[in-house]
Amino acid sequence: MSISTVKESIPMPVNNQDKTKHSTPKLVDGYEYIPDAYKKVATGMEKQFAEFMISQMENSVGKTENNQAAKYYKSLMNSERADMLATKDQGMGLQKVILDQIYPQRMRNALAYKQFQAQQDSRIIKRNDVKMANPNVEGKEPSNE
Repeated sequence: MSISTVKESIPMPVNNQDKTKHSTPKLVDGYEYIPDAYKKVATGMEKQFAEFMISQMENSVGKTENNQAAKYYKSLMNSERADMLATKDQGMGLQKVILDQIYPQRMRNALAYKQFQAQQDSRIIKRNDVKMANPNVEGKEPSNE
């Protein structure tokens, strides 16, 4: 068997993921019972920390921009870098630590998750359920005084 036929017979992994999209990192080990709202908070906090860290790293270099456009561009770049750090793969690892603090392990089960969902659903007020109170008292029409 030649080397070229061996190379052709080895299956190559195919990655169909779009690398330009940013998404929430995939968490494992009991994180399926954490509500999405808590996951978004943890991701946001991680991104905020990353952005602060990047800005402090740039401040340590000592270069300052006098141009407003350059400052704005630099802040946009820092924000995007922080977003990439916080959302790529498992992030920086802070999301897990934050989730462990704001949503403890004892709450990560199907029953607690269903109760949380039911509580959230009960808070939603449907537009058809809200009725305007009649401003007229005892059927009297308002006077035009």
